[in-house]
Amino acid sequence: MVAAKIANMKEGRPPANRGDLFKTPPIDGVSQSDAATMLNVSTKSVERAAVVQRDGVPELVEAVEAVERGEVAVSAYCQETNVRRNMRGFD
Repeated sequence: MVAAKIANMKEGRPPANRGDLFKTPPIDGVSQSDAATMLNVSTKSVERAAVVQRDGVPELVEAVEAVERGEVAVSAYCQETNVRRNMRGFD
């Protein structure tokens, strides 16, 4: 989620390596790929996190933000998720 917040380039910006016409460097822009590299995660993870931030249900977004603020441990949400899955009959 942090990498998705760092990635601030607008969608559709041409990459800097597509020929002479597109060699202008981004001004204060960080691509999802660059953010992924900075935080040692996959670009796909950053893309998924961006979807959660943009389209996620408010409860999920708030849960992620609580983890980021250090208010709740990821392990607590993992345990809660496992309990809910078991209650529904999923393994």
